[in-house]
Amino acid sequence: MENASLSMATPILSPKDQFDLLTNRTLLYHNNPATWYDRAVMFIFMGYPDHAIYDITRAYHLIKRVCDADGCKFISAVTLKVFPFEAAQQLYCEIVYTFAYTLFACRFKSQYITMCKSVLDMVLKIPYDENGFVERVQNIQRQCDIVCNQLFRSDEDVAAYDRSIKFVDRIMINGRYPWDTSDSRGLPDIQRRYNDMVQTYALEVKFSIQRNGLQAGIFAKTPIRAGNIVITETPSVVVNTRSRNVCEHCGTICIHIVRCQECQIAYCSDRCRVEANTLYHIILCGDRERVFKRSFAAVCAESYLFPMMIVKLFAMSIVMKVSVLELPCIQPLRPWSPSDMNSKSYVVIPYISDYYQITCDVFDVTMKFVLHFDYHIYETLCRIVIVNGFSIFDGETQTGMQLYQTISWINHSCKPNCCRSGNYLKTKRAINAGEELTIAYVNPGKSYLNRKHELKTIFGLECMCSECRQ
Repeated sequence: MENASLSMATPILSPKDQFDLLTNRTLLYHNNPATWYDRAVMFIFMGYPDHAIYDITRAYHLIKRVCDADGCKFISAVTLKVFPFEAAQQLYCEIVYTFAYTLFACRFKSQYITMCKSVLDMVLKIPYDENGFVERVQNIQRQCDIVCNQLFRSDEDVAAYDRSIKFVDRIMINGRYPWDTSDSRGLPDIQRRYNDMVQTYALEVKFSIQRNGLQAGIFAKTPIRAGNIVITETPSVVVNTRSRNVCEHCGTICIHIVRCQECQIAYCSDRCRVEANTLYHIILCGDRERVFKRSFAAVCAESYLFPMMIVKLFAMSIVMKVSVLELPCIQPLRPWSPSDMNSKSYVVIPYISDYYQITCDVFDVTMKFVLHFDYHIYETLCRIVIVNGFSIFDGETQTGMQLYQTISWINHSCKPNCCRSGNYLKTKRAINAGEELTIAYVNPGKSYLNRKHELKTIFGLECMCSECRQ
């Protein structure tokens, strides 16, 4: 077998170059567990164990196919020649150990700890102890026992842990990974594009460096009266529970319902039905969307709207044949990042690992194309939707979610001068020329501490408006 394993100690390569090198090699030898193992080790060394877990899982499943139960024989998926016994055993054991290590390092859900302990018990049965292997395994076992005794003393503890929002340390640049080039344009290009999109509204986009990095704000060029509609915009993406006759494409109430002939989804017009089918619905029509919703609801019964919006965006990227992060409706939007740009603490969305696996499974992503759905792409997209998506409520019940290109740029204030009403942005009071337009991301009626916690956790913001400074 061609030795696909690469040395991780290559100081001359930048994170992006190393990522590109190993990713391209993995795409070329996607049936070789060694390439997935190398890529997983790269992610661990870079400090992204939650990314490593998916690559090492693929390596684990691949090597299980070509190893016997004792890890004593390894048939290469590339050359179909018998691999030397010692090398086969070492690769098998190191893959299984790394699989357990990433499960423990992430532990985004209690099941990871259970799986980790099971995998370690299995690998200790193999007569292998190179490079202190047994001691390394036993060390993780001891740490697993400590975590279980501290966090999982009852079923209620387990359920609460799985539902909780968690944070992980990551090295990012404006909320993006070091190798992410989907928004690599210079500031002049970004500023020009933003202003081209708002020029019809007599508005201006200005940029500033805030504590959480580069920040855009929309400002009035001329005075605006109270009660005026400032922006009229059809959402880029809409998802809803269909508890009411809401158009699946533009989010408005349907006066005359037009339905998809195959799956009976409601649209407000033939135009919306045709546009939806052209952009994404052709991928989701029929059983696939029902399977997605059923699977997401099984993970979290409270709502499937958030993961369904991610699915719809991936469907768009499949139809348009571009990376989902390069979609016109996604590229200008900022992902979640900490309120302090010097912080490395990034939010981990509850159930994200389940949502990601379901998305790959239902879209039937093969090993050859799985890196087009790479976890860093999915995770970045989730953080973009968290910050920029608008939830729609009917009383206390969330019935929909919408994503806009322009309205999503409006910044937060606990004392806002604008509000969103349907697909319109309206002024709540008179706005002076040069004044920034703001809306409330959270309920301004909540206490200062509640607002502060919600803004920091969900939006990565530390509000400095006049209301909060008081």
